[in-house]
Amino acid sequence: MPIQRKLAVLDPTEIGPGLCHYLLNHRSIWKPVYCENMEELEAAQADLALVGQSFWMREEERLSQNKNWIFLDAKGTNAQLRHIQPYQPADLLLQEISELVIANGMQIPVVTAQCATQVVAVMSPHGYDLQTGFAIVYSLIRAQSKRVLYLNFQYYCGFFDTYKRDIGDLFYMLHRNGTLEPAVFTELAIPVGNLDIIPPVGVQMDLEDLTPDDLGTLICELQRLGIYDLVVFDLPVRPRFYRELYLHSNNIYSLQKEGEVYDQAQIRLLDDLEVGEEIPSHFHIVKMPQIAGTFGIDGSIYEELLFGEMAKFIREHVLGEASDEGLYGTDSKTGFRGDGCLQKYDR
Repeated sequence: MPIQRKLAVLDPTEIGPGLCHYLLNHRSIWKPVYCENMEELEAAQADLALVGQSFWMREEERLSQNKNWIFLDAKGTNAQLRHIQPYQPADLLLQEISELVIANGMQIPVVTAQCATQVVAVMSPHGYDLQTGFAIVYSLIRAQSKRVLYLNFQYYCGFFDTYKRDIGDLFYMLHRNGTLEPAVFTELAIPVGNLDIIPPVGVQMDLEDLTPDDLGTLICELQRLGIYDLVVFDLPVRPRFYRELYLHSNNIYSLQKEGEVYDQAQIRLLDDLEVGEEIPSHFHIVKMPQIAGTFGIDGSIYEELLFGEMAKFIREHVLGEASDEGLYGTDSKTGFRGDGCLQKYDR
């Protein structure tokens, strides 16, 4: 499970201490380390560093050699350096840092650690129409042996009626209090068999206002509380959400249909995530078969969801509960395999 990466900050102005304070209060993926001199900065062995102008101007040539150092420079004095404008709101500053990291191909190591609450993300870069069916059936199956919470972030999922309380209320409480208590989930969650579901947003603005940092903060709170063994995030087609869950998930299931257009959509997602030549073990590309039928969530079809065609596919080819050799072959052009693996791809 990816955990916080270390961000060293060397800046004597109010920017340095203020940014460190913001990161601590908002439980960012960046763990701040405030440094008072160059010796402390180098000793911090941080994944990324921000260096104030009063420091980097003294040793500009030497410091510019370090690819994972970013320089705070309000005027853009040296266009050759990786610099950002320090005088802006902290959330915009962090967004600019992320964009600079991606634009410059900085290699930020992903550190893993064991955590009681596991996170699974379900996504589809081309908006696969049965993504929600896959996610809810997967959650129901896992809930047979674990405490599972299912969260759907798609506005047009068509899966639920309008409820009085939904995910929008969850984030309202998180923003208002800065933290969550177990009683919040008792109040908001709807039980479906052994599975807990907090309904999707009923007001579009509640979804549009969500940021990747909101998702990261929610995950931190869920892991701190330890109420659930597993939390399943059913994501809309929003690249910034994908990047955030890529950092925080134990397993990602990226669903796609058969066809070159869908292969290319998957390849673009991998490029955006900067996956590299080796696909991480927690990232699973699942080529979906043709599955008939519709999905609902009332109690009368609960058994059908658990034992229908989608459930059979998930048990056999995603969770590996049964073997069916030869059902899916390998596409010789793209390297995608129908059992959820990616052997090779050309980009």
